[in-house]
Amino acid sequence: MVQYSPTDLAFAALADPTRRTVLERLGTGSATVSELAEPFGMSLTGMKKHLRLLEEAELVTTEKIGRIRRCTLVPYAFEGISTWLQRLDRFEQVVERTKGARMSPTKKQEGFSAEEKAAMRARAKELKLAAEGEEAIQAALKKMTPADRKLGERVHAIVQKTAPDLTPKTWYGMPAYADKNGKVVVFFRDAAKFKERYAMLGFQDNSNLDDGSMWPVAYALTTKLSKADEARITKLVKQAVS
Repeated sequence: MVQYSPTDLAFAALADPTRRTVLERLGTGSATVSELAEPFGMSLTGMKKHLRLLEEAELVTTEKIGRIRRCTLVPYAFEGISTWLQRLDRFEQVVERTKGARMSPTKKQEGFSAEEKAAMRARAKELKLAAEGEEAIQAALKKMTPADRKLGERVHAIVQKTAPDLTPKTWYGMPAYADKNGKVVVFFRDAAKFKERYAMLGFQDNSNLDDGSMWPVAYALTTKLSKADEARITKLVKQAVS
């Protein structure tokens, strides 16, 4: 029986546009099966089939939390693909040496340009960083008290949904979300970190919250967020990245 390597399985998984879109979504942070299925109007069963192939390719992991199953990119998932892409330069050189008379002198060898290959490598790196950041945030959340963890998970979900272009990471051990330059825009600090009375949602100076000559950049969070609180956080995050 033929044994396929993880890279072989990864390329097979990436052949499907639905699975590529799923990976793009998970590159912004973890998601539930239903959240992944919804944009496609797909049944949960259908999405689970796609996820099973992505798991077999070691690109995605799933974890059952209560009654839901959460999906996350595997750290270093695209390392094998990135390594393979780096061989394209050598591959093209071999083709150039061996094509000989089989091709017309006027026929141009088609393939990825240097700019396209650079873009693919850059995207693979972005997805790798996002996966690593998501893993670090989940690890940080697990260390928190139950009350802080619940708050942190809600903030995490709101930021991911509201500003998917921000990259998840940890900042001084806290869940944080950075812009394309790697600079933190918004972060969550649990109350227990410095033995404070409340948790905090904070914004850095690159967030677009300017309002006259004075405006708040930090908000105390109580142990339970109301719908109005969540709507306010959503509005703040949208404004911060606008």
